[in-house]
Amino acid sequence: MSERLIELRSRLQRIRREAGDPSTREISRKAHGAVSHTTAHHVLRCQTVPSWGSLEPVVAALGGDIAEFKKLWIAARDFADAGGASIVQGAGPRYNYRDSTAPYVAARLNLVAIHHARGEHEKCLERLFAWTGSPDPDATMLGELCSLHLYDEYRARVRDRYSYEVRKDVALKAQIEDVDTINSCVHWARFCEEMGRLDRALRWAARARSINPHSLRAMRIQADIMLTAGRYDEAADLFLKAHEMDEVFSVAWIVSLTEALKVAGRLNELVKVCQKNYERAATTGGNPIFHLTHYISALRVSGKLSEAKNVSVSLKSHIHDGEAPGYCRIEYAELMEDLGEIEEAKWALKDRSGTDEDEDVEAAYVNLIYRVEGAEAAEPLLAEWAERY
Repeated sequence: MSERLIELRSRLQRIRREAGDPSTREISRKAHGAVSHTTAHHVLRCQTVPSWGSLEPVVAALGGDIAEFKKLWIAARDFADAGGASIVQGAGPRYNYRDSTAPYVAARLNLVAIHHARGEHEKCLERLFAWTGSPDPDATMLGELCSLHLYDEYRARVRDRYSYEVRKDVALKAQIEDVDTINSCVHWARFCEEMGRLDRALRWAARARSINPHSLRAMRIQADIMLTAGRYDEAADLFLKAHEMDEVFSVAWIVSLTEALKVAGRLNELVKVCQKNYERAATTGGNPIFHLTHYISALRVSGKLSEAKNVSVSLKSHIHDGEAPGYCRIEYAELMEDLGEIEEAKWALKDRSGTDEDEDVEAAYVNLIYRVEGAEAAEPLLAEWAERY
């Protein structure tokens, strides 16, 4: 888990605590149904970067600062989009002399990648500053500079040289068609999204795709910004197209895809996608428990409770063997509660030892007791919990 994602998760946990540790169902109600309680749970766990469309209503329901969390989210998403700790991807050059990327731009950026791989960071920065220019920076080179992992190591120096106002001016006024790397277009798309200029963000994202229409990264990021902009059907279509091209989606993109289908009301497609992902994961050794849980959630959202119950037999065996993370146990318990099988729901949440989500599972158990047995039964559990935490 990256430092940015850890920071985002830590802040979410803090504002939830400050709000009195409301349950995910309470958060869903306070968000006026903008997110389901299951989605709220995944957002709060923050194992991967959630979509902004999921995170924003959770933050609002918890009384958090939307602007603060938008910056944290952008930082975490940018890091995930860039692929993590290195600007060098694979054995070959990162930038090719093809598509709309000018040869001289590709040459410069591949040279930077070589210096970075050697640990020659000062040389990287010196060359990038020279090529980016000042006071009127080149939009392509500045976008690359801001999006490289190198930026972390020299964050203060880059920001001193290219202030927020300078970057804002570039993001909003640069000739989009003149920027010719996907990386730069993605950076400016995210930057405009952070400012709330979704019209401009979508134009930058469209430019990234025009550079290479087959780029899965550009496709997914355009879909993600569409999701933020409330263009749910278009986002779902684009996510599905990317998914068809490469079914080995990261967990973060799976969450965004399923969220787009869910909010667009395309529940039959949601079920089919989740079922296919689960079946593939079960045969290829992926993450079957994660996909099984998403499949059950999709069936529940679609009102197919009897089917969800049949599928949940496999999840129950994982819970019984102690293999299921807390979020899986919570999903199973909520299904059992929906089916009126309260004792089964209690069983899934009672044995909370040995998981990384003890607090989440315990909160779910206490809230279940509160709902089905009343305040008197929940009081001693709440009192014991309050002392311990």
